[in-house]
Amino acid sequence: MTDQPPISSAIPGALVRPSGWQRFFSTCLDWAILFPIILLIALVVSTLTHSTAAVDSEVHQRDMTLIVHTLGLIYLLAALVAIFYYSIFHAWKGQTIGKMVCKLRLVNLDGSHVSWRKALARSLVYYGLTFIYCIIFFTANITAITIAGFIETAWVLIDMSFQMIDTRTQRSLHDRICGTRVIKETL
Repeated sequence: MTDQPPISSAIPGALVRPSGWQRFFSTCLDWAILFPIILLIALVVSTLTHSTAAVDSEVHQRDMTLIVHTLGLIYLLAALVAIFYYSIFHAWKGQTIGKMVCKLRLVNLDGSHVSWRKALARSLVYYGLTFIYCIIFFTANITAITIAGFIETAWVLIDMSFQMIDTRTQRSLHDRICGTRVIKETL
């Protein structure tokens, strides 16, 4: 996949690229919406899971495994919520709530509307490592969990850094992989 040449904002109807900071701020707004939902899921899962946990010190190891498995389940559900949120909003309007506030829109490279399939693929590319991380959580192997967490965090930071550093196209890695871009809406 090759990068598109820079598009001038002086051309009427041109695709105007937002700054990396605008994209970052819209993501922060989206997560401000998602966080309470995920927190509620975590509360419900933790309450249901730990209400059956034994208090006896002899079964401490089993309880620790239960806690690790609960965290894996919470992360898995959080990833699913994020994937559905981003996929539904991007396929429906090309905008999440954060993008609406920041006047940004997700489009294909040619400026056309993103399909349901592409919106889902884009979300899976971004959050796919979270699924692997969740599966590793169920092994209860602390070393594997730590390594997987490091890899997932590195992916997110590198992906976000691309949109901040690449001043020519300002496309993140998941945009490059899926053939999409985020544009600034102009009047």
